[in-house]
Amino acid sequence: MVVLGIWIDILILLLGRSLAYRILLSPAQTKSDVSAIAGLGQELASRGHDVYILAREGLSLPESVQSQMTVIRYGDPERKILGDAIKASTQSLFESRGNIWKFVLNIVSVLTEECEALLSQDNLFYYNLSQLNLDMAVVDVAGIYKCTVLLPHRLNIPYICHTHVIEPWIARLPWLPSLAPTPHTQLFYIPANLSQFIDRLLCSLCAAAASIAVPLMESCEPEILKKYLRYGNFHSLDELASRSLLWLQSNDPLLSWHYPTMPHVVDVGGLTIRTPQPLPTGLQTLISSSGEGTVLVAFGTMISAIPMEIVRQMFAAFQRLPRYTFLWSFPNRSDLSISEVPANVHLHAWLPQIDVLSHPGLQLFITSGGMNSMYEAIYHGVPILAMPIAGEQHQNAKIIEMKGFGHVIDIFSFTPGDLYDGINYVLTTASFRNKTQRASRIFQERSETPRQVAARWVEHVLKHGNEHLKSHAFDLSWWSFWLLDVMAVLVLIFLVNSYIGWLVCRSLFHSWSGQQGQKNKTE
Repeated sequence: MVVLGIWIDILILLLGRSLAYRILLSPAQTKSDVSAIAGLGQELASRGHDVYILAREGLSLPESVQSQMTVIRYGDPERKILGDAIKASTQSLFESRGNIWKFVLNIVSVLTEECEALLSQDNLFYYNLSQLNLDMAVVDVAGIYKCTVLLPHRLNIPYICHTHVIEPWIARLPWLPSLAPTPHTQLFYIPANLSQFIDRLLCSLCAAAASIAVPLMESCEPEILKKYLRYGNFHSLDELASRSLLWLQSNDPLLSWHYPTMPHVVDVGGLTIRTPQPLPTGLQTLISSSGEGTVLVAFGTMISAIPMEIVRQMFAAFQRLPRYTFLWSFPNRSDLSISEVPANVHLHAWLPQIDVLSHPGLQLFITSGGMNSMYEAIYHGVPILAMPIAGEQHQNAKIIEMKGFGHVIDIFSFTPGDLYDGINYVLTTASFRNKTQRASRIFQERSETPRQVAARWVEHVLKHGNEHLKSHAFDLSWWSFWLLDVMAVLVLIFLVNSYIGWLVCRSLFHSWSGQQGQKNKTE
């Protein structure tokens, strides 16, 4: 019986392995993007799949990621990774006091260099990837950063796109600017109320301009695109992205505009959310012993781009709230002297953000408004004071304010008094905590976590493909999708009818005027 039991265990193990898939993850090389897609990777690994993740040389990864999946390094360790390059570009925002255009131009250049680092690997790199016998790739795409789709294109494997900036003209979504602003619209103009005509007009104009301009701003050099044409024909990166079997979007109705979607688009906002772990003893004691509560301050990787004079302005505001303890994730502490840091402010090179947010003594979260941080705060029911710096942070902050989850302060022009008033406003207004805690209950009562939803859908398309999910809209030309041919016919019919009506009216007028002339002559 013992021998039979052993054979049964071996059979179950072999059967489980036979159902395992080999999945490659190719995230954008920033800590926040890697954290999100790695959350999916960890869930897939826990289900028995073999998961591989691409990471630039020099990009640090959590131990949990390295232990659960195989890390494949690439690139020159001497070159800046994407996250560092974006931080350097962000500094220009503070120098120009929020001028977005210079930032956008810098980002285009940065993304072009990042694509070159990924796609200029030698043949040995791709040979080693091909030897893994991969079943699927999950790639990050965002705006003009779509070069990651060339990787599975060369390996000739199916792929899924993960994004927080989905473009309706690529994913073929029936998304009208009257319902929600398209992602690129939100980079330059965030409407206050789409029930107003001027907001709908501006959103429509921005959406039309973006649908034309964004495809022209590909982050790949023409030489690289030409090299990858030998592995299969395509006209643009947008076309390759549209071939994705599935779209995993960092979105959720709790924390985004509501828009019409399709079966091949799945909302998975909150991939970094996990079960909280116990806090280190010192941190637990510090939060528990705080007078009126604790405030968490975290600006993610953007913190190193924030000038010290702005940090000192924040200190001046925090100092006026001595009954609160401020925990700040602040890696560049060496830039400050000990005497500059108020007694109620505790700087830490790193903080377990999710674990701190889950503590019942936490009263407020001050953040730049990154996507991961927003979902983590709402999941744990913590009100937010957003100070957006760049990118989607402005959009996230606007939604936080619109939904009543917090308040927004301009980081480029605030005074210590503004910040002090803003903190007091959120802390003393009960509706902020009530609404975030209600959203938290909705989030936590779901039967699946965002990681589980994403993993389930990845497994689904691996087993069944996507033909039953794919809309016929992908078979339409772009002018048919936008109904330009229908509108052209309607305009033509209107013009023809107008012309015929004009001819009839002219004929009747001439007939009437002729009769009048005859009548006058007779008289």
